[in-house]
Amino acid sequence: MTFFSPTFTWMMIARVITAISASLVISLAIIIAGRIVAPSHRAKAIGLVFMGVSSALVLGVPIGILLADMIGWRALFLIIGGLALLAMLGIYIFLETIPSEKQPPLLTQVKALGNIKIAGAHFATMFTLAGHYTLYAYFAPFLEKTMQMNETWVSISYFLFGIAAVAGGALGGALADKFGSQKSILFVIGSFAVSLFILPYTTFFSPLFLIVMMLWGALSWALAPPQQNYIIETDPVTSDIHQSFNNSALQAGIALGSLIGGTVIGTFGSVVDLAPIGAVIVVIAFCCAWFSLRRPVVTAKAEYLK
Repeated sequence: MTFFSPTFTWMMIARVITAISASLVISLAIIIAGRIVAPSHRAKAIGLVFMGVSSALVLGVPIGILLADMIGWRALFLIIGGLALLAMLGIYIFLETIPSEKQPPLLTQVKALGNIKIAGAHFATMFTLAGHYTLYAYFAPFLEKTMQMNETWVSISYFLFGIAAVAGGALGGALADKFGSQKSILFVIGSFAVSLFILPYTTFFSPLFLIVMMLWGALSWALAPPQQNYIIETDPVTSDIHQSFNNSALQAGIALGSLIGGTVIGTFGSVVDLAPIGAVIVVIAFCCAWFSLRRPVVTAKAEYLK
């Protein structure tokens, strides 16, 4: 649709369809990864899925820009369509048939959204990403303002951040498998808040700044694996819908953080304050996670499975 789009409106319709499809694929990949491995390796498997997602984000954008300059944007979308077909073929060949599980009735799934304990986890995810994107959405002007970086060094910084972010998915999964999901969630969110808060105070020394920046980048994707594993452990009956909802909370956090960052810049005209404000938002996420972990476990009724 994008390749043959005659107008911008037609292209945006195609964009919405691909965005819906991508979100569905990510949700299914998370659910499938949690089912096809032993529980002791579940968080690590989910972490690998998020490594794939972050790798696509990190590598896809610069590669796409490069190819678009070389062959044009329409041909680029044709290549993307071809890659999607290859992915379909790979799934057909390598992914074994997974037995279908009896799904909870729709009413049970809707009621599951009222689980206060898991709702706290969703809010923790949302506010963590909101705090992150309060700065990350405006990271380029932050680098230019605080460190006087030129375009080359800004690109290098984004590349290093991306490498760290890709590793973050595996880091979160490994932490959850070794120390448990609950401890890992608190550790990741707490460390994330600290790294985000101190980041502006390291700009006087570039090597130190890059180290803290990469730590921040790794932690930005390290929460998802233990969080998803925690959801499965808390309520296995309705974990599928909660895993999808948590992915939606992640996207909502990205939008909220971008809005907050833009509002701060529009109001105060400074990008320097974005990091501490983002850190405060992540502290809110930590409180949500703490609230969730302290609540008693209330699972959905599973009589329909008998």
